[in-house]
Amino acid sequence: KEEIEDQGVNLDSIDRVANMLEKSLSERSGLFTAAYQSNNPDAREIQAQLKSDEAAVEIIRVGPSINNELSYLAIIIQPDDLKQVLISDGAGLEHEKFKLYRNLIKFKRHDSQSYGNYWQPVDELLGQIEKIYLSLDGVYNQICLSSLAIDEKTYLSDHRHYTVLPSLRDLTRATKA
Repeated sequence: KEEIEDQGVNLDSIDRVANMLEKSLSERSGLFTAAYQSNNPDAREIQAQLKSDEAAVEIIRVGPSINNELSYLAIIIQPDDLKQVLISDGAGLEHEKFKLYRNLIKFKRHDSQSYGNYWQPVDELLGQIEKIYLSLDGVYNQICLSSLAIDEKTYLSDHRHYTVLPSLRDLTRATKA
């Protein structure tokens, strides 16, 4: 680390360039594109697998964008609807807010902020849906959504049943339990 700092190497800049090059190569690869399209169902295929009281939520880490903003996009798929919400301040979610979440869990303190930070914008769009299938990305893989406190006595898991999947594609592969 000291040697890198002494040489003035900006690892974030190198990482961004590497990600841009990787994305460019992936987009140019016909094999990659064909494989991606054949393995990723569209929203209609997922909607066809959902019951009226179910929804699928895909959380996607977006960025950093041109203006260097990192955010998360939540795509909410219901049998007859498709919604999305952008959760900004991705850097805050991954650093300061995550550190707060982790420490409150570690020291068994009531957490009145993480629900608002991570899930409230999504939760408000889910309505009366009882069962949620989740595909998570980024920092969302490091938090337990069920542990988020809505208020002093109510947790997210008290409202709905959540099933985390590696990919929403899994909904189209097999019959749900």
